Order: sequence, then C-alpha cells, then structure tokens
Amino acid sequence: MIYLEHTPAPPLDRCISTLWYAQASSLPHSRELVLPNGRAQVILNLARDYLLDCPDNAPGRPMPPSLVVGARSIYEVIDTSDLAGLIGILFRPGGFAAFAGDAAHLFSNRSIDLEDVWGVQACILRDRLREIVSPQGRLHFLEAFLAQGFGANLSGIH
Repeated sequence: MIYLEHTPAPPLDRCISTLWYAQASSLPHSRELVLPNGRAQVILNLARDYLLDCPDNAPGRPMPPSLVVGARSIYEVIDTSDLAGLIGILFRPGGFAAFAGDAAHLFSNRSIDLEDVWGVQACILRDRLREIVSPQGRLHFLEAFLAQGFGANLSGIH
C-alpha cells in the first residue's frame, strides 16, 4: 500500500490542508468505514472510470470517477476496491468556498460529480493525472493545476 500526503505551498495552503494519494491493490476486507471530519474533499479515481457508493452497506453502486464530497456529519462506507488509485484534496474548514463559487453549503452531506462543479477542467485534470506514472509527480501536478486554475481566487484570503 502507498499513502502519501503533501501540504501545498501558499496561497493554496490557505484553503487546502492536504493533497493525498492512495494506492492499495488488494486489502483483506471489502468495505471500510470513513468517519466524518467536517471538511469537503475532492476525490479522483485514477484506476478506473467510476467510484462505488455503498449506502447502508448495500452492494456498490457506480458513481462518477471524480467527486466533490461535501462536509459530512455522518459516517460513510466505502468499497476498498476504489483504493486501487485515488488522489484527493482535503480542504481546510471553510476552504472549499474558493473552489466552488461560494456555494460550498450546497455540498453538505452530498457527493457531486466534479464535472458539474469544475466543468471540462475536471476531465482534463483526471486525464492528465492518469498519464503521470509516479505518485509524487501526480501530487505535484495536482498542486500546479490548482494554483494555475484557482490562484487568483485565493489572493484575498488570509
């Protein structure tokens, strides 16, 4: 298993606490419980073209491969097969607003297709990340993409 975390440089660090990458090809269990942390995340599946939603521990239901996962107040069950290649953005409390056009409250306890939020840029980001082989290279590209695409939105945030 590979799990890496990267703290982005300013100004991204004002809104984003961590960029992370996980790769676990086989785990001894098929489901995992994720406790709420009160923060929004963006998750991109780089290993396949969907993520699995497992409501109430039911059979997995395919969802888009890139999601905005709003701040949660309840736990979530994930399928560990999704961990074959994931990259994500963990926002600081309140930090997602700069990346969601000040509509962060609409994501609470919901998962929404990243393409519905960032448009074609979400597809471009995922495609480019899939072309990069090294986990560290993927994290650095993600940081550069965010800085280029959203850096101007962060100039007034302290």
